[in-house]
Amino acid sequence: MCDDVAAVLTEIEEEVSKTKEARFSLLYDISRAHKLVPIAEEDWGLQAFKLPGEEDKIYVHTRGTFGVASAAYYWQRTAACMVRLCHWLAGQELGVYHLLFADDGWIASVGKDFWKKALFWLFCMELLEFPISWKKVRGGLVVQWIGYQLDVENFSRGVSSKKVDWVVGWIQRKLQEGGATGREMRSALGRFSFVAGALHHVRPFLGPLFAWTAMIAMGTYTQFPDAVKILLGFVAEQLKSCNMQPAKRWPSLPTDVFRIDAKAEGEKIVVGGWESFAQRELSEARWFSVELTRKTAPWAYVKGDPFRTISSLELVAVLIAVMLFAPGAEWKGSRAQVTITAVTDNLGNTFVLQKFMSCKYPLSIVVMESGLPTTEVWARDGPSLGTKAAEHSCRRLDECRVLEVRSEEKDQCGLHGVGVHRTRQADGEGRRNG
Repeated sequence: MCDDVAAVLTEIEEEVSKTKEARFSLLYDISRAHKLVPIAEEDWGLQAFKLPGEEDKIYVHTRGTFGVASAAYYWQRTAACMVRLCHWLAGQELGVYHLLFADDGWIASVGKDFWKKALFWLFCMELLEFPISWKKVRGGLVVQWIGYQLDVENFSRGVSSKKVDWVVGWIQRKLQEGGATGREMRSALGRFSFVAGALHHVRPFLGPLFAWTAMIAMGTYTQFPDAVKILLGFVAEQLKSCNMQPAKRWPSLPTDVFRIDAKAEGEKIVVGGWESFAQRELSEARWFSVELTRKTAPWAYVKGDPFRTISSLELVAVLIAVMLFAPGAEWKGSRAQVTITAVTDNLGNTFVLQKFMSCKYPLSIVVMESGLPTTEVWARDGPSLGTKAAEHSCRRLDECRVLEVRSEEKDQCGLHGVGVHRTRQADGEGRRNG
């Protein structure tokens, strides 16, 4: 739902940038929404019940009842018909942006007659006999809808201050206690997931929390390990420092930005790639190659042979490529295709980056690292490079100006030190410039 909100805010921003007109948000609530749907008489018995102390009486629901799965389904279909009819009646002149979640609606109108558009929609719902809870109708430039905060003045969305206060307070209280029960963690993670819907950069840090909580019984009290304490503290700091994010339409590029690969053979691990933007020749493209060992990447050997963590290694290559190629690049700030070419040709990282979270180690720590330098990382699977392209690339390395990456002891990005050096050929020998 938060992605839908972002899309609406982006549309509003584009319309306002052209017309320079006013905009307004209006919230409403439908009273007893589930009970608006009548149930066929032959199905009344499926909703029958008794009350304690009244064994001789049987009560039946003749309308949709909250808690019955079919009631929510048929209310959704009824509400969808209402929204479509209102759009048809409003036309272009009185059209608005509208979202409905269960029985809570959000109307955003733009133009000098924004008030007339919003009132027309409320009139149509009353005309169709949808009971509006008027005491809950409210509006403004900044509103709180289903727990999210929507700002049509600055075109941003995020988490309401009330929700932030609850999450941060819960984390601080539990960190002081030093632990929690499995039931408390499961309940809290539901709130955290809601928050991560608006703040995507928080989502990768929930993966290890889900994995740890899954190992705890509901009624078991467990002390927090250090990793859980660090993650909870980080989530709290992120919420306090940034609870709103602008809705932005990323410009799309028709081509790949870079191509990467990962090799794990025996004890040897190498990740590398080159910048393919603007269809440059291989001899002119910037490239990198990093060899990882047990000392620089011990997590890659936790499952035995490193080929068992090939997805994590591929994602490390994506992260290095973003860190090296993005500064000053033409495609920085755009959304483009990232081609992951691997021997396994798997689609795993595509789904991981779309979900932006993983509960599996060591993939989870690489996803968390990816969440820090950029909050918009996408990938698609591609064909293997092929031996000819790889051999051609290797032959051209000595002839081109390249970007070499060396592994060192420390770094500022958590990747065991990626040192960037430019290399060029001079008089038949390579000369390294820092």
